[in-house]
Amino acid sequence: MAASLSAALYAGCLAGALALSIYPLVSRNQQAPPWSKFAIMLLGLSVTCWSVLGFAGLWFGPPSSRSAIYLVNYFKTLTGGISVGIFLTLCIAGEMKITRRSHGGPSGPKTS
Repeated sequence: MAASLSAALYAGCLAGALALSIYPLVSRNQQAPPWSKFAIMLLGLSVTCWSVLGFAGLWFGPPSSRSAIYLVNYFKTLTGGISVGIFLTLCIAGEMKITRRSHGGPSGPKTS
């Protein structure tokens, strides 16, 4: 049960990460700075690595040697930390759409 839930989490993250990886290449938003497009692509690639390592951890499982499991968990934690760092950088810089305000413009909220 727990393995299937983890596999579903990794599969969902993998699908989203692949979409994030190709988004800067197919996006029509030419106003975005180049560093943010590159950071979004790196975010997608790092989450892809995290998902693949998660699948590898499920595939190796308990019958594998401890050193192999520790190595997979180490790199999974490392790529997860990189992903969180890139995501927070994009959020703080205001480049992620979830952090942009939809009301008003640079001068404040619109009044009618």
